[in-house]
Amino acid sequence: ASQSPSPEAPLPLTMRRARSLSGQLHALFRARRQNLAAIAHGLARMQRERLYSYLGYASVYAYAYVQHGMGKSKVCELIGISRGCERLPETREAFDSGRLGWTKAREVTKVATPETEVEWLGRADVLTGEELRAARRCEPPTRRRFLVFSPENAARYDQLVAEAKREGGALSDADAVLALLQRGAAGGSVEAPTTRLVVSQCPTCHEATAEAREGSVPLPPGEVERVRCAGEVHDLTQASNRVTRHIPASTRRRVLDRDRRRCRVPGCRTMSLLEVHHADGWRKGHDPGRLLTLCTSHHSAVHMGTLRVEGTAPAFRFVLLDGRRLGEGGEAVEAAASPEKGGSAEFSPEFSPENAARGGVGLVGVEEGVVLALRALGLSQAEARRRLLKARQGSPGGPRSELDLIRAALAAG
Repeated sequence: ASQSPSPEAPLPLTMRRARSLSGQLHALFRARRQNLAAIAHGLARMQRERLYSYLGYASVYAYAYVQHGMGKSKVCELIGISRGCERLPETREAFDSGRLGWTKAREVTKVATPETEVEWLGRADVLTGEELRAARRCEPPTRRRFLVFSPENAARYDQLVAEAKREGGALSDADAVLALLQRGAAGGSVEAPTTRLVVSQCPTCHEATAEAREGSVPLPPGEVERVRCAGEVHDLTQASNRVTRHIPASTRRRVLDRDRRRCRVPGCRTMSLLEVHHADGWRKGHDPGRLLTLCTSHHSAVHMGTLRVEGTAPAFRFVLLDGRRLGEGGEAVEAAASPEKGGSAEFSPEFSPENAARGGVGLVGVEEGVVLALRALGLSQAEARRRLLKARQGSPGGPRSELDLIRAALAAG
């Protein structure tokens, strides 16, 4: 049997070639990033001092395109990075040394301040460019999937997506495709899926992940609770290999049909990506009177604590953080008191430890959590940010907690 070479043994020739070439490539890529940083500062200087005009050009963009074949959008980005680096010395050093690529530098310089610069550079070390952009915009991170069709299949794809969007309401193309795939996996229904979407959770630290092409994707506690509520649990630490807490097909069908196979939240038009929620938690069984149909977004909102379900079927009530109940059209109509508790409708959502600690992390993390919570309640990205801005303007005394900001944003209207 072959043995691994000892540390003192010389490396095989091919391994030495591989390491040598890898070292050369690392140096070349770093030099390329350094050169691009120098180009950014050079273009910024040429624009600032209007040096392009001495060369016969009307703008720095015309100069860059004619002389170097560089498009206007990239020139704009590079000049913007250089200008942003003027107030961010550590970002400038990372950009100039080649440690920070231009796409990440673009995101950092658009959002960082001298007070939050170190935090954003730390994020840039661990996040991809797309993830960093999503964090800057207070959006959930996204993943891209590219499909290539023949002309005939492209037409079929467009028609199927359009039909799914007409049925499901205000769905994005991605959600419409996912709804079609989910329906196909379930044999045409959402009652008994024939494929599994697997979420893994550590029994010790309780951290959970789902698998994507890029690798393991961490899930926040609210998403884990949503999956546990609507799905099955396969405990691999037990020798019995049993799958537990699966809603019986007949009960699931009864609830879906009773709710007319659409999300029960007032104003929500979604009829795709539906899940059955246990209003009392899965530990108390599968009583149809305490089960209801929710879309994945509103199901997540319930488990994040930004939306509360009261009552029993068929008279469920939905209450926002500020205690107002959602009316038939989805608008907040009045302050609602819980008849079960006989008092105020105030309640405290269970935020993740990361969110609870955000007060010491900085304003960026708090705003990100607020926008995500508002989007889970059905607001668009633009509307969520508009309300957050109004909530911030109404708080001249300084930063407020995430929960306070969510309440103020909901009340802003």
